[in-house]
Amino acid sequence: MERLGFLSMYFVAKEESGRLSYEFTHTKLLGIRLPKFISPSIKAYEAQGANGYQFGVRVRMPSMGKIIEYFGDMSVLSLRG
Repeated sequence: MERLGFLSMYFVAKEESGRLSYEFTHTKLLGIRLPKFISPSIKAYEAQGANGYQFGVRVRMPSMGKIIEYFGDMSVLSLRG
């Protein structure tokens, strides 16, 4: 579950083609489940890349289309003294 103010968004994590995908299941507003036609569609993943992690997120709203989409790579640096 991920919270954004009064919204709670629920996901199920699944392994898919070597990466971790998050399947969006439903949204609650102040604890009340919203119907699908006013809930966002969210697709997200993360995977191990050559030099760290790869990730991507896409959020769409019915009748509005894409709200936000971002993806990239995150490198893990070693902190050695």
